[in-house]
Parts: sequence; structure tokens; C-alpha cells
Amino acid sequence: HFLEMNPRLQVEHTVTEAVTGVDLVAEGLRAAAGEPLAMDEPAPAARGHAIECRIYAEESGRPSGGVVRRLHVPGGPGIRVDLGVGAGETITAHYDTLLAKLVAHGQTRAEAIARLRAALDEFRIDGPPTTLALHRRIVRDPGFVAGGVTSAYLERLLTEEGA
Repeated sequence: HFLEMNPRLQVEHTVTEAVTGVDLVAEGLRAAAGEPLAMDEPAPAARGHAIECRIYAEESGRPSGGVVRRLHVPGGPGIRVDLGVGAGETITAHYDTLLAKLVAHGQTRAEAIARLRAALDEFRIDGPPTTLALHRRIVRDPGFVAGGVTSAYLERLLTEEGA
């Protein structure tokens, strides 16, 4: 039984790719072309942990716009950044304000979180307000680090910190 089925690639496919080592975009293109898949096994085993942060141009939860004046993208082992904007580009609040997807992969959840913290600290977007500061707070929050957060987690975090 399926809970949901979509004919499109999910935004969070990068997390699946990180833990399986399978390039889902390439596999989808092969399937669409009627070619055999490159995967050796029908259901590759997950290895390690991956966490994704979606970096948006937002201020207080509302879409924001502006010119990206400067941009510094992090890197390193277990770090992937899918970037949708460059320095000098104008972001408008009238469309999707997703700027980048940052994915950290590690053998353990703790390693993935440590890599994510370092990458978030290195990430710089000068221009429109972004969700980078919020992500930095989240990855340092003991509740998030411990795991087991619920769908009410973010609202609770923002209320507790008066954000």
C-alpha cells in the first residue's frame, strides 16, 4: 500500500541520494528513455544519516526579495549544496524563494549534525534576509539534536526564543 505517489522528483530527493548513493535524477532519465537502470539492486540499503536544510529568502516566515550581493557556499566531506541563485541575481518574493538546499551526510546522526553545523556556519548569503540563522539555531537546539521532534517543534522553538 502507498501513502502517497508522485510522478515527479521530490524536493528532498537529495537526502535519499546521500544515504543510498543512487543518482535518482540519472535513474529517472534512464527509465524515461527506456534504458535499464544502473542500480545493481532494486532497493539499495541506506547507509548513514542525511539531513537537509532548505535555505529560503524569508523574513519572519514571509517570502522576501532583494539582490544577492555576495555568496559563499560551504563544502567538505559529506556536504552537498544544490544552489538556485548566484551573486548579482535578484530574488523576488512573488515566486518560490528557495535559494539552496544544503545536505549533510554522516555515518551517524551526530556526525551528520556536526557537518551540518559547520556548513551552516560557513554559508554566507549577503542580500535578502534568509533562513540561515534559523537553521543555525535548530541544529544547536538540544531537542533537535536528541531527535524525536514533532510537527509542533518549530512553533515551540520560535515561541520559546521569542522569534
